[in-house]
Amino acid sequence: MLTGNINWVAAPDDTNYWYLFIRFPKTNIVYEWKDLVSTNDLAGMSLLIEETILKDPGSFYDNEQANGDALYVEVKEWSIQDEASYSAIVIASLQSSIL
Repeated sequence: MLTGNINWVAAPDDTNYWYLFIRFPKTNIVYEWKDLVSTNDLAGMSLLIEETILKDPGSFYDNEQANGDALYVEVKEWSIQDEASYSAIVIASLQSSIL
């Protein structure tokens, strides 16, 4: 079922929210995100998670000791501290994928 690295599963009780399961790259470690994520935030969260993993590959990439709680804290801190930049990154990313 969880074949990708970032896996979104629809919440059965609310069609606007999703469960998130992260399978760390090159591992079989699966981490269940602590919060449900709004449909409106799926693209931005995916981008933040990808960028966090890629900026610290020693911790999260091909590491059997990858810590989902550490990833959660990093992503939450970044998104809370800088909401405006978060939106700008998502928009820029979407624009570059269209071009």
